[in-house]
Amino acid sequence: MALIDPNDADIKMKIYTKHGYKNKCWFNYKRLNGSDPDLIIEGMIHRFEAIENKALADVTQVLLFYNNRTNAFIKRYP
Repeated sequence: MALIDPNDADIKMKIYTKHGYKNKCWFNYKRLNGSDPDLIIEGMIHRFEAIENKALADVTQVLLFYNNRTNAFIKRYP
């Protein structure tokens, strides 16, 4: 069973990068579905800022969070 399933995630994080870099999209861990969205978003930001994602974080301009089921905007970071 996959830890992350884009078709079954509650939260989608769009990563918009600087010109010349490819934008990315992350989804929450499946086990967190049904949890408080703020808690999920906080965890996603923490993992995004982790040292192993430093290169991506350095070229990122903004993170946008959406409800993956309704596509409703939730939050912008920073």
